[in-house]
Amino acid sequence: MIGSIVICLMVASASMAFPADSSNGGCPGGYAEGNEIERGRLIFVCQGGQIVPKGCIAEDLSRLSIGGNYDTPNYRKKCQSGSDGQLSYELSGCIANGQEHKVDETWDDSNNFYTCKTDGAG
Repeated sequence: MIGSIVICLMVASASMAFPADSSNGGCPGGYAEGNEIERGRLIFVCQGGQIVPKGCIAEDLSRLSIGGNYDTPNYRKKCQSGSDGQLSYELSGCIANGQEHKVDETWDDSNNFYTCKTDGAG
């Protein structure tokens, strides 16, 4: 039975995560326009004088755009940006026998019934 898995990495906010020194015409923290900044498994970019979310880094170190998915043997995770600008990796489904099952979906394999659930425990 597939356990509930949720991996969520949160960043307080881009403005709080970087010092406010944009005197060089770039972004806070001394980053030049267009520079990418990696913080853990999250990617930001200096754009228009602001640090803005760009994407996530998956377990295999591949880079995902916001909205991109990454599959592991048991679950699908999605790189998301919230309305508050925070990036997170969230469970979007479970993978069983090569098929995706959405959160709260129930299925059977002729022997057992399963439900894809999130429990917030990570």
